[in-house]
Amino acid sequence: MLTLVLASSGFGRFGSVVVLLLLGVSSVGVHYLLHRCARHLLVDLPDEEFLRNLRPLTNLSDELLLVERKYVERTLSIPTGKLDPNQSFEELSRALDFVGSFSVALNDLLSEIEEPHEELSLEPPGEARTAGDLVVRLARVRNFGARPPR
Repeated sequence: MLTLVLASSGFGRFGSVVVLLLLGVSSVGVHYLLHRCARHLLVDLPDEEFLRNLRPLTNLSDELLLVERKYVERTLSIPTGKLDPNQSFEELSRALDFVGSFSVALNDLLSEIEEPHEELSLEPPGEARTAGDLVVRLARVRNFGARPPR
């Protein structure tokens, strides 16, 4: 419909294609800017507070948990120190998803948890629901000799 209006208004076929391309590029630009703004809404959380929130879930070492926190932050493109163990994946997705990149990265992390269980024919670990669950499960997998974080 828009193409017909543009073609009949003197832009011609080439002009309408250019206008449609500009509309597409501008919509991607607006989406990117909204993504960048939402990412800054994530609150800084010092390591001590992060660990305090995780201690009820595990007895793994603080060092191992912090290594996994940094790995998850890097993999999900979360600014350093902003991953909160109480954040759900839905909350993170709203703040971070940009053309599916968050979903792909999250699935990669979940695969890192599931693959060692499958290789050893162990029961799957269950579904991680929060960032804290994800960090603890990755730390447990690595604690039992799986591949170290990249």
